[in-house]
Order: sequence, then structure tokens, then C-alpha cells
Amino acid sequence: DGSATRSGPMTVSGLKGSAASNLAAATNLDTITVAGFYDLETPVNGPPGATDWIYLEVQRHSGNALWCLQRATRLGADGNKQPLTWQRIYINGVWAPWYPVSGFVSPQHYGADGDGIGDDTVALTSALNSGLPVFLAGLYRTTALVSASLAGRNGLLVYGTGSSAKIILDSATARLEINNIDPDNPWGVNQDQVILRDFVVMPTVQTSVDVLTLSGATGDMGSSSPGMEISNVHITPLATDKGSSGAQFRLHNMRNGKVRGCTASGRYYQFQGVGLDITSDAGSAGVEIDISECNMNHLQTGYRIEASGGSTPNDDPEGISIHKCRGIAVDRGVWASNGPEDYGGWLIIADCHMNFREKGIYAPGIRLPMIHHNYLLAQGTGYTTVHGIDTEMGQGLGQYGSIDHNRINFEGCSAATRVGIRAQITPGQTSNAKTLVSDNITILPTTGYDIAANNIARNNDVI
Repeated sequence: DGSATRSGPMTVSGLKGSAASNLAAATNLDTITVAGFYDLETPVNGPPGATDWIYLEVQRHSGNALWCLQRATRLGADGNKQPLTWQRIYINGVWAPWYPVSGFVSPQHYGADGDGIGDDTVALTSALNSGLPVFLAGLYRTTALVSASLAGRNGLLVYGTGSSAKIILDSATARLEINNIDPDNPWGVNQDQVILRDFVVMPTVQTSVDVLTLSGATGDMGSSSPGMEISNVHITPLATDKGSSGAQFRLHNMRNGKVRGCTASGRYYQFQGVGLDITSDAGSAGVEIDISECNMNHLQTGYRIEASGGSTPNDDPEGISIHKCRGIAVDRGVWASNGPEDYGGWLIIADCHMNFREKGIYAPGIRLPMIHHNYLLAQGTGYTTVHGIDTEMGQGLGQYGSIDHNRINFEGCSAATRVGIRAQITPGQTSNAKTLVSDNITILPTTGYDIAANNIARNNDVI
């Protein structure tokens, strides 16, 4: 009769679940604190991307109505089939932000279709600016700039499902930028780490924009903290006549990090644009960047390391390593230069293959070039003078470079002047600047070796 009090385990059978209680469309979820199961359409103060139907669970503290949990799952009425669930808590009468149950977000959390048809520009932008790890699993069509700012944040992780994760750039202005990065300030709190992994960026039109840009804070000359990792990210145009004549990857003011296993292609045999372009403002030199196992094709330059802007002393790129990389159908394989103070140095290029028209490796003014074990194949027409390796030693302490065990082949080149290795000294340089040029082989040059008297040449062959 309900008057007795019982204790101990109790088994109840015969109960059937009922449908969720329906709430009016546009109900303010801040007001829903009674425990229960609900569904509603277009909630107010709902989770990001909840523009259609959601299913809502509410759990409330047994003794205090100012503490509860909401869990909201999109029902997929907008065409998205993924079960995307968010949750938040009510803490002493104040709602905390919504967080994905998964611990990461995808553009689908913000309403992306992810089918390569709908416009996902806004959703992708929202995901990248969420402050949470971003997981890419779909085809995200964009029609304008997608920009993420790391100002006031502590880095960004974006990872995808490989070739099935594509950011489609479907207009001449569509591009991807991550800016306001503070990658490596050893004395500050905000030491951003930017990690991009395992996805494809696909331009579908002819464009001149920089496709993927990472831009760091100005004024930091480098430190001991790694700032970035880009691995297995591929810029692949939809067709051979599509793509950008700008930079495919641009690293601006970035210090410390690595680019590994990435590829990029420009327009087929148009020799336009740069594969990987390292640039910096005055006082913001790019240093200690390791580039390995990358492939840059059908471009004007495969790998470009540019002098810092302005005339700040001792601020040009240093410690750049290019290892086991390829540049196929390019005018210049590697082009590295420094500023008016002739300081840039510590350039390592090793075990690379460049299929080029004008210069396989071009390094004017670099203080400490170390160029080893590369295969440089000159092919095609378009230039009357072609160099396999063209260097000038720059200024600074420790001015000792080495160029050794390279193979330079001109068999497929019809240029009137074909120089295997040019190793000169910057005009006005001090007499202790030296480059050791040894154990190289050049095939079918007009001039095998053009080596300054200050430098040391030995065991170089011409075939």
C-alpha cells in the first residue's frame, strides 16, 4: 500500500521505456535542469552546430538543483550521419561551455556536411578556432579563406584519416592560414606547438594564393622549444591544369620544427610557384627546421629559403636541413639565400634528387653550406646557362663549407653552358673562407668545376 519502508536489493520487471519528452522548438537549454530525456529542434544555447533536432539528457544532483549535467546529441536530421555528442555541466548555478564527449572536434561538430558538395568553410574555420584537437574525416569543400588564430591559445593539433580527409579549395581565394603562432619563446608561458598530420589539401581551380601558411610571431630569433610538425600533408590539385602559382607550403617566422613526408604539385610542366617557402620578417629568422622525405613537383622552385626582410644584423635563416627530398620538373631544386649582412648559414642538403632546368642547388651567400650525396639531373630546355650546384660562401665565423659526393648529370640538357659545380666566395670576403669540393662526378658538362682559388678541390671527375 506504499506505507512500508523496505531496504536491500529490489528487482523490477515489466517496465517499458517511453519516448523522450518533447520540448518546444528554440527552447533555451539554460533553463532545462530537471532530470530527464528530451528532444527538441533548434535549441537556444545548445552545442555548436545544433541547428536541427537534438536528443538531450539531463542528470541533476540529488540534493542541489544548482548542479547538473547536460548531454546533447545531434539526431542527424540535417543530413549528417555521425553521432556527435556534446556535454556541459551546471556548476553552482553557472553553465560551463559545451565540450565534445570525444575530446576532439571535427568540422561536422559545427555543421559541416563533409561530403565535398556543401560549403564547409564556416564549419572548418570554427573547428580550427575551437581550442580543441581537430579530427578530419571527410571531404570539406571551402570557397574562401579558412583562418585560425592562435593568439592567446596554446597550440593546435589537426590530424586526419589520410587520403580520405580532404580540404577542397574550390575558389581562387580559398586557402588555409594558421597565424599568430608563438612557437618557441622559452621565457613565456604560451609556447605554441602546431601539429598538422595526415590529410590532403586539394585546389580545384587555377589560383595564385599561398595554399597552406603557418605564420609565427615576429621578433623571436629562435629557442630550444620545437614550434611545429607537418607530416604526411599533401597538396594535390584536382587536375594537372589546376593548382596555385604561389607557395604551396609557406612557413613565415617559424622557428624549430620539422616537415616530413609531405608532397605538393603545381600545374603540370608550367614551372610556376614554390613547393616549400621559408620566409621571415626582420629579426625573426627561420632556424632549426628539418625537412625530410618530401616531394615537390612541377614548380618554379622546389624548396626556397629566403633572407629575412629588413637589415637587422644576424637574422637570416640558419640550421635548415633538407634530407632525402625530391624536386621533380622544377626550374630550381633548392634556392637558399641570405640578407645583406651575409650571415645565413648551416644549410644542409643531403641525399636528395632534383630533376631541374636551371639550377639543381642554388645557395648564394650562405655561410656554411654542407651539400652531400645528391643526384642532380638537368633536363629540358628554356635556359642557356645551367648549373648543377651554384654557391657563394657568405660572411660570419666558421666559414667552412663542403660539397662532396654529388652526381650531376647533363645528359638530358641542351643548354649551351652547363656547369657542374660553381663554388665561389662572396666578393670582399675574408681569406679564411673555404669550401671543400671533393669526390663529385659531373656528366657531360661544358665546364665541370668553377671553383674559387680560396677553396679546396680534389678527386672531382668529369665524364
